[in-house]
Amino acid sequence: MAATAVDAKEAVTAEEEVLDLQQWLIDSKAIPFRKETTLAEAGVCNGDEITVVHSRFTPLLPLPDRFDLNLKSTREQRSTGYSSAFSMWYKLSVSVPEKKLSCEPWRKNDHDRFEYDLGAGTVTEEKCHWMSGITHNT
Repeated sequence: MAATAVDAKEAVTAEEEVLDLQQWLIDSKAIPFRKETTLAEAGVCNGDEITVVHSRFTPLLPLPDRFDLNLKSTREQRSTGYSSAFSMWYKLSVSVPEKKLSCEPWRKNDHDRFEYDLGAGTVTEEKCHWMSGITHNT
C-alpha cells in the first residue's frame, strides 16, 4: 500500500516538529541551519546577527474570569537555606470583570501586597517588614 501525503505528514518525528518551529534569518535571508552540521557550513560568519523567528506555538488554555495562583520559589522547593530577603511564595489573585490584580510576594518573615486597579489606573502598595512595620503607598 502506497503512503499518502497525510501519512507522510503524520510520520514527522517529534524532533522534526520542534525544529520546524523556528526559522533563522541573517539580513532577512533564511539560513539552512537544519541541513548543515555547523553554523559555518550554513553560511554564518563571525559577527553576523541572527534573527530567530518562532512560527508556531501551542496556544495557552483560556483562563477563568476570576482565579488565584500560588507560585513556589525553587529556593523554597529545594529547602536549602536562603536569606529571608528572598521571596519564597507569590500569591496572585485576578478578577477580570473588576479589572483588578493582587500580587503578594511572601518572604520568610513578612510579605508585601501590590493591588493593581486597571479600571481606576491605580497601584496600592503595602510593604511589610518584620522590624519596621507596614508602609502604605498609592
